[in-house]
Amino acid sequence: MKELSKIIENYLIASNLGWILDYMKLKEACEVVLKPYEYLTFEEFEKGILYLKITDRRKYMEFYYKKLDIIRAINALVGKELVKEIKFK
Repeated sequence: MKELSKIIENYLIASNLGWILDYMKLKEACEVVLKPYEYLTFEEFEKGILYLKITDRRKYMEFYYKKLDIIRAINALVGKELVKEIKFK
């Protein structure tokens, strides 16, 4: 199975579709990093901006102070600097 994954990965990279791999890694990293923040969910990622949905507006300030740490943690899990900013939808 790992061989098939590697073949698909190489094909996507060769076809200039490596962004799909980045997007999948980003979603997985968000699930891990955002797990303690039950009030935040992944919505969208576009041009370096990660859009999150916040279900409890009272928690906004708590998140605001941790935003840079969350960006660093997600980028560390992905292995490159994809997320430059976080905004809410």
